[in-house]
Amino acid sequence: MTDIIVIIIIAVAVVAAIIVGIWKKIEKEEKERKKKMIAIQVNQSLEIIENSKDIINKSKNFKTILHRYEVIFENIERLKKLQEKYPDEDITEPKPTNIEKLYLEEKPKFIKEFVSKEADEIMTKSEEVTGIKTKINIANKAIMRIIEVKKELKEEDIEELNEKEKEIKAFIHKSQLDEFLEKAKKMEFMGQKNKALNAYKEALYFLETDEVDDSLQKEKIDEIKTKISELSE
Repeated sequence: MTDIIVIIIIAVAVVAAIIVGIWKKIEKEEKERKKKMIAIQVNQSLEIIENSKDIINKSKNFKTILHRYEVIFENIERLKKLQEKYPDEDITEPKPTNIEKLYLEEKPKFIKEFVSKEADEIMTKSEEVTGIKTKINIANKAIMRIIEVKKELKEEDIEELNEKEKEIKAFIHKSQLDEFLEKAKKMEFMGQKNKALNAYKEALYFLETDEVDDSLQKEKIDEIKTKISELSE
């Protein structure tokens, strides 16, 4: 009877060992399956992020750049959710939150550099053309681009673009004034005194009604007033 009990105990122990072994194997396989599943999702998101970054660096289209940053943050959000779901797994290095921080810092810098470069290229074209109206129309495109981009940035990130906008507005202002003065000088040279006088008055009106403080352009205002006085005699 004792031998039978011993045999039963041994058999139970063997079966238990087999069951534990099977369970550990299943547990191990489950962990491997989970890791593979996580790795597939992580690699998909990382690949999309890298591809988007590559497109951003090569693109000359602002809307494409904005869209690709949206795609990047969408995939970072997926990585963050995976990390929350599997807190014991280091799904990426650096962590998703650090990747997010990196791109949050990079985005405004990249956008500012992009639009500044684009505005400079536009202004180069504006300076190369001879027609005043064409110059102004081209420069206004740079202004519109800066205004569009500023909407996508936080207040603390737009200071440089504000300065760039002021520079372009100053160029437009000078171009508009030059148009009036060139017309006045041309009429004066051709002996058309009344037309020259009216052109100088237009220039004066422009300066006295613009957004620039008159004290900052007093010399030019006085110069035009002198010409008006001379032509009025």
